[in-house]
Amino acid sequence: MVAKETMLDVLGVVQHHDAITGTGKQKTANDYSNKIVESLGIANSVYADAISKLANTVGFSSTDWSWCVQTN
Repeated sequence: MVAKETMLDVLGVVQHHDAITGTGKQKTANDYSNKIVESLGIANSVYADAISKLANTVGFSSTDWSWCVQTN
């Protein structure tokens, strides 16, 4: 089983000179994009859980916390 990359791992990859300047091949750019989307999905569930717990401490109850990736 391959471990999923964390947001910090992906951040390090996309700061590579090919990602910043756009001098890499299209396949590389697509790979960078896929890595970002996958890590955002993982981070989204972690943040949604944290926000839900925080909201519950002030009496606001909801189980549907997430970042909509379609707003960009």
